[in-house]
Amino acid sequence: SLKTESKTSELLTCNWDRRNENFLKEYKELLASEDKMLKLDSHAETLCQLKDFQKELVSSAEDKFPENYYSLLAKMCQDKPTPLTKLSKEIYKAIIPEEVETPLSLLTIAEAIVVVCERKCWGVKRSKVVQNEDASSDSRWRWEASTLEFLPQDQRVLLKNYRKDRRHKLKRINAYGKFFALMKKDNRDDSKLSIAAEKIVKFNREHISKCLKRRSREGITSNQIAKKAKKEQREKQKKEREAKLAQKKAETEKRKFEAQKKKEDMRRKKEEAKRKKDEVERKKMEKQKKIEATLRKQSSSFASFFKITQKKKQDVEEVQMTVGRFHKWETPPNTTMAPVLPHKTTLTMEEMEKEIRKGGASVKLSFKPAKRKYNKISRSKLLQYHEDVRPPWWGKHPLVKCEQVSGRRPFGRSSELDYDNDSEAEWEAEPNDGEELRSDDEDQDEEEISEKK
Repeated sequence: SLKTESKTSELLTCNWDRRNENFLKEYKELLASEDKMLKLDSHAETLCQLKDFQKELVSSAEDKFPENYYSLLAKMCQDKPTPLTKLSKEIYKAIIPEEVETPLSLLTIAEAIVVVCERKCWGVKRSKVVQNEDASSDSRWRWEASTLEFLPQDQRVLLKNYRKDRRHKLKRINAYGKFFALMKKDNRDDSKLSIAAEKIVKFNREHISKCLKRRSREGITSNQIAKKAKKEQREKQKKEREAKLAQKKAETEKRKFEAQKKKEDMRRKKEEAKRKKDEVERKKMEKQKKIEATLRKQSSSFASFFKITQKKKQDVEEVQMTVGRFHKWETPPNTTMAPVLPHKTTLTMEEMEKEIRKGGASVKLSFKPAKRKYNKISRSKLLQYHEDVRPPWWGKHPLVKCEQVSGRRPFGRSSELDYDNDSEAEWEAEPNDGEELRSDDEDQDEEEISEKK
């Protein structure tokens, strides 16, 4: 047995004390290393939701966190290492302004955080600790959203990769812990220690390969990022040029529009001035026409006193006949001739003259009296109505026969008369301030009477 112990002590792989020191250094470095975390506090979606929440917070009157804003809590708690109490205070200050009075309490926010998120241990697990309030650094506590649906779409793939790295680190931490537990035993088992050490080496090897792959990917992605940046720069320059051209075009269109508007305003002003001028002239013309109309009415009313009625001249048919040695008969003034033939005959005037010259010719005449058309003169009548403005009418008028109006049809209407014409509307009352016209004899009589008095 002494020989086997001396042999194993000489082996490098079984130098457990030395290896324990190396593993302990690696273990401390592993616990002190920082994980990659999502910083969703400044994400655009988070800020937009926060503004909407603060607007609704003013009108809310219940001590209950709205369910439609659970995703806001998940984004603000993701990857935070702080305990629940401290985290609740930080979120309360972040989402509720100081000047706003709200019934929402700190306990309500803490309960909502526990519903939305879960606190996971990615390091050394300890028993008999409060999971949500433990603050030990080697436990590597992280708040994780209960579902990826609460997080933005563009951050879900990154979170999955970060969780893979954390699981791999947790495996390494557990492997170191198992090795340290075997080293603390009084009876060390080299086979178990070697298996535990081999696991540590395996995980370290995988970690190194992942780091190399990540670096290669980062190199590729860095080239892609550079190309993408150049492309974005070119697009940005193109957009700037297009924006400048659009601005110039807008300015030219604006100038054209302003010039057109100015022309339109000038034209409108000219039309308005012309319209006003025409209106003034029209009013002057109307005023002049009214004055002329009043003057005509006054002159016509004045001239109506001196109107001379002319009698119609009667048409007289003069028959010029020369018989033998007799001179031509001329009618004296103010006389009319009777009809030549009061009776009808079948002979013409020439035939009658021939028969008379023959001397013994018998002229056959028909003694049927000719029908004369005359108008019956009715008796004098007085036409006066109490609603009339004009003075009454007294006189005679001929009786005109009308087929439309008769004794059986007293309400018929004659086609020769205009029943719609109101002759009374055309009547103009005599002016009261008119001058009374008298003869010279009347004026002399009045003067003699006044002298006698």
